[in-house]
Amino acid sequence: MGLDVPIVLIIFRRPNETRQVFEAIRRAQPQRLYIVGDSAREGNAAEAEAVETCRSIVRDVDWDCEIFTDYPTENLGLRQRVVSGLDWVFSIEQRAIILEDDCVPVDSFFDLTSYLLYHYAEDERVGGIGGTNIGTKLPGEGNSYFFSRYPVIWGWATWRRVWLEYRSDIPTPSKSLLAKYKGFSPSSSTSSYWRSKFQGVASRRIDTWDYQLAYLSMIKDYLWVVPAKNLVANIGFGAAATHTWDAKSPYSRLSTGDIVKPYVHPAKIEPNDRFDQWLRETMHKESSLHRFATRVMNSLPERIRSLVLRMVLKRRGGASIE
Repeated sequence: MGLDVPIVLIIFRRPNETRQVFEAIRRAQPQRLYIVGDSAREGNAAEAEAVETCRSIVRDVDWDCEIFTDYPTENLGLRQRVVSGLDWVFSIEQRAIILEDDCVPVDSFFDLTSYLLYHYAEDERVGGIGGTNIGTKLPGEGNSYFFSRYPVIWGWATWRRVWLEYRSDIPTPSKSLLAKYKGFSPSSSTSSYWRSKFQGVASRRIDTWDYQLAYLSMIKDYLWVVPAKNLVANIGFGAAATHTWDAKSPYSRLSTGDIVKPYVHPAKIEPNDRFDQWLRETMHKESSLHRFATRVMNSLPERIRSLVLRMVLKRRGGASIE
């Protein structure tokens, strides 16, 4: 009968990546597939062609499936497009698995996320299920998954009850607000990191939607499932990306594994402090110079950004510039 949990695929202008993700979805054969796509920016003929190619790829549904599409008449941008698209999906569905066009899952990703969407449907402590384990060397302690305070949304799933709490526009957080949520930002460096990100979102200097999900998780004290093995590879790092522009990043194209039934559940629904500490020490830190460089890079046209990246990588002998 195929997967009974709907899948949402968010696409734009990357045909090669879209094709790989769509092939993974084809193997899962969902009964309902939602396509959320943005339109090309005005006057950009090459982008318009790439957008149409992506849309043609996802029309090639050769299994028994209801397909729903949401394509705007003009370009909305990353934040507005993802948020309005998921608003649409969760106005219809109670639960969904969500993939962006650069997140390629293994087959067991669909099995685990769909199973846990039902398993934790009524447990308001759980905000969602992630498919990515960035700290792949950290063991799951014999369990199929564990919990984190932080959402990692390279392949994820959640419920209407959570998305209804989501807000695209968030207030600029005060130091006292972050201090209130010590579990989320227990150190001054972590607090500084999240304050910078939340400030960027509040001022619209950062055009994204996912830091708002972290903000929601902080104030609602949500926990997120992290699989014991990494189930999703992000293949979208590079100059064409909006934020993940460093193709030499250690998080690009992470190796994947499989998690099979019967699933072994954690004895308690509580955060894995070892994993969260690793995240804070590796991903939730950045210097003022790095923040400035990121801001400058994201302001450049893609062609110029690609040229700058090649020059920097050549100077550093091909090493990562993260």
